[in-house]
Amino acid sequence: MKANRPADVARLVSDRRAELGQTQQQVAERAGVTRQLIARLENGTGDPAVSSLLRVLNALDIDMYLRIAPELYL
Repeated sequence: MKANRPADVARLVSDRRAELGQTQQQVAERAGVTRQLIARLENGTGDPAVSSLLRVLNALDIDMYLRIAPELYL
């Protein structure tokens, strides 16, 4: 899945957590973050550090590939 917006990441995290049958607390403990961070990610209101996002995605067995597109900044 391509995630270009916070809402895309929110849906991805929420759907994967549900698919695994885990609570927000279980994912948070596995990722070493707070349950509130998971809730904010799933609501699309979170702005986590990249390291926190990577830990959450790793806990959910989601791979992330980052593409830097310099033309967007010209």
